Amino acid sequence: MLLGQLAQVEEQLAAYKRFDQEYQAQITREKEQMQSKHKEELEQLKTAVEKQTEARLQKQWKTRLLTFSRFLSAVARRRQDEDMNEEGKAFEAILQYVYSGDPSAVTAAEKLIDGVEEHVPNVDGAPFSVTCTASLVRR
Repeated sequence: MLLGQLAQVEEQLAAYKRFDQEYQAQITREKEQMQSKHKEELEQLKTAVEKQTEARLQKQWKTRLLTFSRFLSAVARRRQDEDMNEEGKAFEAILQYVYSGDPSAVTAAEKLIDGVEEHVPNVDGAPFSVTCTASLVRR
């Protein structure tokens, strides 16, 4: 009788161990699936954020180029009018700085695009009373 009960308990123990192994295997599979799904969602989110950031940067870049293009257009109009008042001379000075082809040309273009409110220096260094702002360029 005791041997029968022992055999029955051992059988139950073996069944519980099999159940535990199956349960642990199921938990491991579910965990791997969840981790895989989470990783995929993170990758999708990362891709979406990168695309949004790239689109925003492209828009900003195009806006900056449009401002620069408007400056060049304004200079061209002023040249046609042969308007050489102080504002016209300031436009020419800025254009000369932009066309210099060195690092200061980049700085001049950035200041123009950003609408930095500072007096425009003449090519000889003396500042004009005109400031370089986006509103001046957009006329």
